[in-house]
Amino acid sequence: RVRSMTWRMDKEDDITFLHCAMVDPANDFGILETFEVRSSVCPNVKGLENVTHGARPLPNLRSMTVNRFYAPFIMPNLTQISLFHLPIPLCSILNRLEDSPSLTRLKLSECRFSSIAPDDFRVSFPCLDLLVIDRCELSNGESVYELFEARATFPETTRLNICSRGYPEDDDDL
Repeated sequence: RVRSMTWRMDKEDDITFLHCAMVDPANDFGILETFEVRSSVCPNVKGLENVTHGARPLPNLRSMTVNRFYAPFIMPNLTQISLFHLPIPLCSILNRLEDSPSLTRLKLSECRFSSIAPDDFRVSFPCLDLLVIDRCELSNGESVYELFEARATFPETTRLNICSRGYPEDDDDL
């Protein structure tokens, strides 16, 4: 049984295999406390077509850092999460994180989310101490920052770290 997992991957087949393994109900990750995936590629969409993507319980998970990887997990004891380069709907992530009432740190970095939340979408983070939004955008041009301001609630003491500078590949000065 594994308490901590750290993966570094640069092959599409490897990250697809990991995704399938993590969402497979036959694999027990119930005691997992930390989970980190650093990948230079996303999973193969075709390789995930026949995979059941129901939310897997990870009751002991406290810390998660993922790059180009996302699977729906139920993480009631999660305290910190860092998400990098996630091409999925923002509301899908936030809905899942709302089920983590102990969340104190949320970092979204260089994410280009594929859609905006519905008009009635609201999310609450009652224990959030730090929110980092670093160079994130929505595919329709809407502002991620305004979305958080209008639809997310968190304590007045939450520290915000917002970086809105464009992506390095879009910057002519580099």
